[in-house]
Amino acid sequence: MSQVFQDFSYAYPSGEIAHLRADLGLSWAEIRTILLDAVELGFAWRAPDGTSSKAAFLADFAQDLDAAFAKHGITFPTSE
Repeated sequence: MSQVFQDFSYAYPSGEIAHLRADLGLSWAEIRTILLDAVELGFAWRAPDGTSSKAAFLADFAQDLDAAFAKHGITFPTSE
């Protein structure tokens, strides 16, 4: 593999986000939506007892995602 390809490869999570931002020009809000949609669509949600913890998991993930963004000074309007 060439050194140039290794230096500019986005094949890791933060690199994928960098690609969305730098190369595609997406806003942080659009990137947040993509990440939340990917998590929601990427997992099966039915527990063996027939209950679902989807809403709780997604709320926790969104809170953790927002905290990670906030560490870098990126905040989003709240719906409250």
